Amino acid sequence: MRTLPSPGWNIRRRLWLALGLLAAAGCASLYPPQAPMEVSDSQLNWLTIRYRPLATNRPPCRIEIVGAGYLQFIQGESPLVVDDFAVDTEHYQWNNLTQEKLGMTPAEARRMLQQFVDAGLLGEPRQLRETAPGASGIASCRWRINNQPGGCVTSNPDLTRLVEIIAARLGRQER
Repeated sequence: MRTLPSPGWNIRRRLWLALGLLAAAGCASLYPPQAPMEVSDSQLNWLTIRYRPLATNRPPCRIEIVGAGYLQFIQGESPLVVDDFAVDTEHYQWNNLTQEKLGMTPAEARRMLQQFVDAGLLGEPRQLRETAPGASGIASCRWRINNQPGGCVTSNPDLTRLVEIIAARLGRQER
């Protein structure tokens, strides 16, 4: 003889099914949104960006921001823009570079780093999958911010816009 399940059994089964579906869906609404990361006052924070504009009439550049309070900007076609230890002194563009090194307070350096973090630097994928629409160039970034090392290659318009602003203020825009 077959017994019928108790009426409470169906309710429990439906409850477990609903909980399982919620868990599988991720339940993003159950967790509060993460607060944006705040860059610490550490003088060990740094960010290096090697940037190549998509426009051919503008030279590539490198920007280094150090939490101790300085910004280094190098622009030009020289191999030294990409590599401080370049040894090809016979390269036809060897002398084609300009360089600026600016001192600032550590708080100002932290604010600059925070702008890049707020623009989504830390959330960028490690490898560039495709050039973002509206991007003005491609940036290769490496950093150590709040003792978290990382790196990415990106064409994120928010990040490249920040690089373009620095390049416009410090560099030459035409070859």
